[in-house]
Amino acid sequence: MYFLDFFAGIGLFRLGLEQAGWTCKGHCEIDKYANMSYQAMHRIKEGEWFEEDITKV
Repeated sequence: MYFLDFFAGIGLFRLGLEQAGWTCKGHCEIDKYANMSYQAMHRIKEGEWFEEDITKV
């Protein structure tokens, strides 16, 4: 199964779903420091969708 990680924070929701066998197709996070932590903690694949502001989705 696939999912998008909206309001991602540092990605704990992603961590849980990936451990359950799901695949993340992208994330959305407006806070630049949370996003920097997210990118450092998770293997972001090239071409993975990203949007900073949820109101633009």
